[in-house]
Amino acid sequence: MLEQLIGAELIEITPQHIIVDKDGERYEINIDDDGGDCCGYNEIETHLLVSEHSRPVITSVKVDDESSACGGWGDAARLTFFGESKPIAEIESLSSSGSGWGYGATVTLICDPLHINHILSSW
Repeated sequence: MLEQLIGAELIEITPQHIIVDKDGERYEINIDDDGGDCCGYNEIETHLLVSEHSRPVITSVKVDDESSACGGWGDAARLTFFGESKPIAEIESLSSSGSGWGYGATVTLICDPLHINHILSSW
């Protein structure tokens, strides 16, 4: 599903959205931050690893499940966008709760025109 982003230019990345230009059209991929019920929460960080003026083309996308790093207290993932020769941006997502129980906290990438509906982390 995220393969739809290959060939797109990365315009902007924030904890709320990713903006890309693909085939002359701009698309906004929303980063939906749903804390779920009770004491569920998400932590979302984005990192632009190149100059904000460079507008690199995405050549590949990799999602690393990092749930083992949470010690059984949540779900974590790192999404890395690669350019021609190096990583160009990352999104780090952690979904958990204050009690350790799962309450439905979920971080989802959504863009209907590109048919993207991808859960990064959920607890």
